Amino acid sequence: MSIIDEIKNRKSQKLVEEERIDIFTEIKDDNNAISLADSQLNQLKNKLCQYPEIAKQHPVRLQVDIKEEIDTLCQKEKITTDTLLEALFMSAKANNIIADIVVMARNQLIKRKEVGNLKSRITQLEKLLD
Repeated sequence: MSIIDEIKNRKSQKLVEEERIDIFTEIKDDNNAISLADSQLNQLKNKLCQYPEIAKQHPVRLQVDIKEEIDTLCQKEKITTDTLLEALFMSAKANNIIADIVVMARNQLIKRKEVGNLKSRITQLEKLLD
C-alpha cells in the first residue's frame, strides 16, 4: 500500500465515535416533568426580563496610563471594566455632570485627532525617506 493510499484511508476513518446523547429522554417519558421544565423555563425568562439588556461588546481604546489604572482598580475591587463604566456613567448622570464630562471628552478628541495626524505625517515621511 502506498503512502497516498494510507493518507486516504486515514481521512476516511472516524477519529472519535459519534455518540448521540438524548438529554431529554427522562423528560419525554414523563408529561409532568415536561410541564415542570416548561414552568421553570418561563420563570427564568421572566426573571431575565427584569434586568436591562446588555449590548454587544464594544472595543474601547484608552490611554495606556488610564487603562492601567482602570485595570488595577477593577482587579482590586473584583469588578469588570464594563460594569465600572456603567456605574461611572450612571453616577455622572445622577450628579448632573454629564455636560462637564462631554466638554472634557471633546478636548480629548481634539488631542486624539492631533496624535493621529502626527502619526500619519510621520508614516508618510518615513515612506518618503525609504
